[in-house]
Amino acid sequence: MIRLLSLALSIFIAHIAQASPLPCSPVFLAGPQGRPIPGAAATFKTLAGAPVSEVWTNAAGTTAFTGAVPVSQILQVYIEPGIYIATVSGSGITKEYQIVCTDGFGSGLKMVSFDRTADLLLLTTGSPPQLECSPNKPCNLDYDPDQDQVAIFDFILPSAYPLTVETLQLSWHSPVTFGSPGDVVWDINWCLYNVGDAPCDPTLGGHSVTKTSRAATPGIRVDVSWSADELDASTWVPNAHVVMAITRAAAAVADTLPLPVGLENIQIEFLR
Repeated sequence: MIRLLSLALSIFIAHIAQASPLPCSPVFLAGPQGRPIPGAAATFKTLAGAPVSEVWTNAAGTTAFTGAVPVSQILQVYIEPGIYIATVSGSGITKEYQIVCTDGFGSGLKMVSFDRTADLLLLTTGSPPQLECSPNKPCNLDYDPDQDQVAIFDFILPSAYPLTVETLQLSWHSPVTFGSPGDVVWDINWCLYNVGDAPCDPTLGGHSVTKTSRAATPGIRVDVSWSADELDASTWVPNAHVVMAITRAAAAVADTLPLPVGLENIQIEFLR
């Protein structure tokens, strides 16, 4: 009897000693034009590359994650505390996200961010920058110094997951060599339309925010940010497309760098 009680106690202690699954940082998923990825599936691995099999959709760890990405395109799972890599595949697209699983995401405000690398931005048919991809290097959109060129960034705000915009950050770099520092003028134009309605064109007017960014060191990444107030993002509503035109306003007097520049990616951060 004592042996049975001892065994039961050992099992109970071992059970409570196991780390309970904790909420992982949520990831907002979308395809090249910000639209949902049909039939997308997600798998998880450790930073060392080992597969993670115990992934849950609830804090109790009783409902296993099936691998299917929700229609909301918000990937929110529970895993034992740690840092993991989520790999999402669907419609010919494969993307990896680093996620952190900690009780810091259990309640209150949460930061959600997503980004588009240069190769996933939709180019306009008029005067787009040139996409340049080199082996083992990130792709860049090369913006000409002599004409205004536009790339398009399109995404959907989920209806079942309220988000408040915090910042938009644009990352770019100057050529590896140039004679002297110079300024680049970036112009963000955006428009909004509801899912199911006719698409809007942000280049035809509407909201426009311009900011000048300086390249002081050749080839070094430069980040330039717009706040929610600057973007007038309070008007962004759930279940709507936000379409942005990212332009290098090369014709502007303040644009003084007489060389092409490379756009690396666009990132938007939200609070929920």
